[in-house]
Amino acid sequence: RVRVAEQSFGWRQPVAALIALAAGLAPALAAFGWMIGGADGPLERRDPVQVPAFVAEESSTQDQARTLVLGGTSAGSVSYSLVRGSGARLGDGELTEAAGSNSHLDKVVANLVAGSGADQGGQLGNFAVRYVLVRDGAPRQMSRVLDTTPGLSRLSQLDGSALWRVDRQVARVMVVPAGGEGERLPVGSGPVEAHSEIPAGDEGRILRIADEAAPGWQATVDGRALTRVTVDGWAQGFELPAGGGRLDLTYDAPFTHTVWL
Repeated sequence: RVRVAEQSFGWRQPVAALIALAAGLAPALAAFGWMIGGADGPLERRDPVQVPAFVAEESSTQDQARTLVLGGTSAGSVSYSLVRGSGARLGDGELTEAAGSNSHLDKVVANLVAGSGADQGGQLGNFAVRYVLVRDGAPRQMSRVLDTTPGLSRLSQLDGSALWRVDRQVARVMVVPAGGEGERLPVGSGPVEAHSEIPAGDEGRILRIADEAAPGWQATVDGRALTRVTVDGWAQGFELPAGGGRLDLTYDAPFTHTVWL
């Protein structure tokens, strides 16, 4: 019996115990690492910045200007995205898909890369585009066309990409004179809402927002609701009174959209 007892406890027992302990600790260590480092794995988090740092910083000002990012592999196949801030963020794809494409912006981009010679600066400004960025790998012809486009000035070229600035006042929210002629007045705003003072002016002015017209938009001046209009066939607008006052522009998202976000 003594011999059997001695043989039943040898080197195999401690090794087996260590293996069992390691097997038990492995899930706990993995869970701890997941909590500390985040659930990256094969879907590793990446820096979302798509535009130069100074462009991203400038787009966070009260003008809320945007950047038109162009790409593609051939002159006949052009891709584009309209970005705010540093670039596309989590959820932007879903929001874009829900809103649908903008045929007016499609046409502006098509005319831009084709070199139609029209007032591209004005058309881009209607979408609050202050910068145009051509990605590395895009056809060289695209950059050559933009170099000769009136209203655009090349700023830089880095890592194969190129950047142009629109040579006019650009803002997401603007006061447009009656008839659309004359100087436009930029209005300070955030990414969605705007709370600013509107100076007095002529009758017939329009508050123009470079966002799709939708029932959720509401605007008041000194508490008085403004009449909603659609500008240029797609953009949200409101009729402004001749007298100035405190503007409050808000957007009430649909319930389903609010829950999704």
